[in-house]
Amino acid sequence: TIKPPAYPGRTPHIHVAVSHRNKRILTTQLYIEGEKQNANDFLYKRLGGGDPKLQKLVTIPFNPLEGSKTGELTARLDLVVGLTPEDPGKTERGSQPRRQRPQ
Repeated sequence: TIKPPAYPGRTPHIHVAVSHRNKRILTTQLYIEGEKQNANDFLYKRLGGGDPKLQKLVTIPFNPLEGSKTGELTARLDLVVGLTPEDPGKTERGSQPRRQRPQ
């Protein structure tokens, strides 16, 4: 990807969408480590209730690419999507099953 620039009202970020069997199961944004505007971005500040540990999970560093003569940058993120044993009762899509309304 190309390192994104900021635009009015938002810090630089990358949109990510994950689909399974033609259904969107995850939509999120990745943020650039060290961006000054992260601290003022309304969505970034709300991530994980403002918990820096949770914000870090979607914040990636862009580092100089070794040997680059043009200032290229590289970034890496391992994205793991799946249910864990700690998620009992969750559906394939990862959300809680809908409750039936009483008749």
